[in-house]
Amino acid sequence: MNKTATQVLEEQYADRAAKEMAEEIDNEILFDLMVKSGWTRVELSRLTRTDNRDMNTWMHAECKKHWHRRGKVWVFESREEAALFKLTWSN
Repeated sequence: MNKTATQVLEEQYADRAAKEMAEEIDNEILFDLMVKSGWTRVELSRLTRTDNRDMNTWMHAECKKHWHRRGKVWVFESREEAALFKLTWSN
């Protein structure tokens, strides 16, 4: 039986939502493991598009150790870099 365009779109949206949810769960587990092994987690209350571009430039200029980002949450290998990031970007 052929699917309607609406059914195809609904399946595509459901597949995308399931994939995004799985990625969020995977990243949350990964970040929790990183924090347990000594990394520092920083979560900002808000984030603008301008902040996003400026932060990316800042991160590459200021951070010498590893860091990862997902949405408004960052984890830093260096506690000092995490503190500097929080002081610089927290509102």
